[in-house]
Amino acid sequence: MTEPSKGAYGLRVGLPIAEDDLVDAPAGWPRWHLCWRETPRDRRRPQQLGPDEALFDLQPVGQMLVNRRTSTSTLLLPGAPPAEAWSHPYLSATAIHAAWWSGHRSFHAGAFLAGGGAWGILGDKEQGKSSAVAWLAAREYPVLCDDLLVIAGGRALAGPRCLDLRQSASAHYGLGTYIGQVGARERWRVRLPPVPAEVPFRGWVALSWADDVSVASVRLEDRLGRMLAHRGLRIPETEDRGLLDLITRPMVELRRPKSWSALDRAMTHLLDALSSV
Repeated sequence: MTEPSKGAYGLRVGLPIAEDDLVDAPAGWPRWHLCWRETPRDRRRPQQLGPDEALFDLQPVGQMLVNRRTSTSTLLLPGAPPAEAWSHPYLSATAIHAAWWSGHRSFHAGAFLAGGGAWGILGDKEQGKSSAVAWLAAREYPVLCDDLLVIAGGRALAGPRCLDLRQSASAHYGLGTYIGQVGARERWRVRLPPVPAEVPFRGWVALSWADDVSVASVRLEDRLGRMLAHRGLRIPETEDRGLLDLITRPMVELRRPKSWSALDRAMTHLLDALSSV
C-alpha cells in the first residue's frame, strides 16, 4: 500500500479524506487510518479514555473508537458518514486523542498566520471565534486551522483545508457551500488554500464581548486559566503540566461589540496590535 503523502494535525492520512483537504505531510508524521463500521443506532457502549484506546459518543448518533496500538479510528454509525465529515469533524476528534498520546497539546481554537508564526484564537461558543476566522479567510489571511489547534514542541500543526461556518457568517461574507447537517449542526463549508504543515507558535488571542473595541495584553497569571478552559481533552490539571510551557507565549484579549459592523474595525485593530508583539 502506498504511504500517504498528505495529512493534518500531525497525522499522515489517506482515503477516505480527499487530498485537497490536506497539507503536504512531513516524513515524521505518523500514519493513521480512518474507517467506518456499520453499528445499530441503539448500540452505544460506555465511554472510556485510556492509555491506548478511547471510545466516545458522537452527536447526534454513534460513537468513535480510537486505537493507539493500531493507529486506527473507527466510526461506529448506523449508516455511512457523508464524505465531507471525514476531514471535519471526524479527523479532529481523532487528532485530539492522538495528540494527547503523543505528548502534544490540543485546544478548541482556530489559528491564523501572522508575523512568521501562528496565533491561536480562543473563544467560548457564541463568542465570535468562527466569525473572526471567517473574516480572516474572506480577506485571504492564511488560516491554519478552523476549530482544533494542535501544538507540538512549540510548533503549530496545520488542520484540514476547510472552514465550516454557520448560516449567518456564510451569508454575511458570501462564503461557503451548504453541505447539510454534519455532526451536530448544519454547515457551510469554505475551501482554504494550502499552508505549511508546521509553523512556529507565536501566541494567543482571547475573545470577549464589550461595548467598544480594544486589544490588551493578558496578565501572565491569568493565561493558564484561559488555556485550560479550551483544552482538547478535559483531563485533570495534574496530568497536563506541559501546558505551563505555553503560558509564556504572548496572549492578548480582543474585546468588541457583538455586531457584524464592529468586526472589521476589531480585526484590523487586532492585526495592528500583533504586528508590534
